[in-house]
Order: sequence, then structure tokens, then C-alpha cells
Amino acid sequence: EILSRKDRMQEMQERIDDYLSFGVRCVWLIHPRTRRAFVYTSQRVVEVKDGKCTLDGRLAGSVLTMDRAVRNVMHFANWGLRDAVRAVTLNPARATGLAHHGEITPGAEANLVLLNADGQVLKTMFRGQGF
Repeated sequence: EILSRKDRMQEMQERIDDYLSFGVRCVWLIHPRTRRAFVYTSQRVVEVKDGKCTLDGRLAGSVLTMDRAVRNVMHFANWGLRDAVRAVTLNPARATGLAHHGEITPGAEANLVLLNADGQVLKTMFRGQGF
């Protein structure tokens, strides 16, 4: 959910509670004016702000994006773009049993990201639709 100017926090909280009561495992609430995001689960609220993911003021996870992961591998391991992309896509997909993800083959999902030579995102495709 993205909080708009006319949304009231109390109403949004009730909507999130409804989602969670119906079995949704995780709800993101994005507050564009404050540039903060909150992740609600049936257990707790995790706050994402300024590149950090915290719970009760303590580090609670990572906000590393895939494109940043590619650039990190390229920089720190001195790998080329092709090997870095494989390291953060195909290999994890295979390791987690998601063999139909992470590769371009007939029948695979058409979820693609076009990167420039430096690993910056130029365009994305989700289920064959470009964005």
C-alpha cells in the first residue's frame, strides 16, 4: 500500500490488520513524503528508512537490491557483468529449487532486467510486459 495525502493512518492500519487476518503474510506500507516504508507481519513491524531495515531500533534484514548485488560482485570480486548476473540470479534460483526462474528458455517466466555495462537498470519486464 502507498499512503496518499488523503489516507488516514488509522484507516490504513485497519486495512493492514484485515489483510493479515485473512492470511496475508507480509504487507508493505510506503510513506512517500517521509521516504519511509514499513513492513507489517502478523508478528511485528519492520521499518525501512535511509537504506536500513530495522526492528525496535536494531538491524532486522537487508534492503540490498539485485542490481546493487550485481554491481557489488562486479566491483569486489572483479567479475564481468555476465558472471555477476549469473551469480545473483541463475545460481540462487537453482539452489532454491526455482529452476524455471533465472534463465531465458521456452516456458520460463518472462521476468527480465536490461542492464548497461556497469550493471545499472535500463528497463524491466515482468511476465513479458515492459516497464
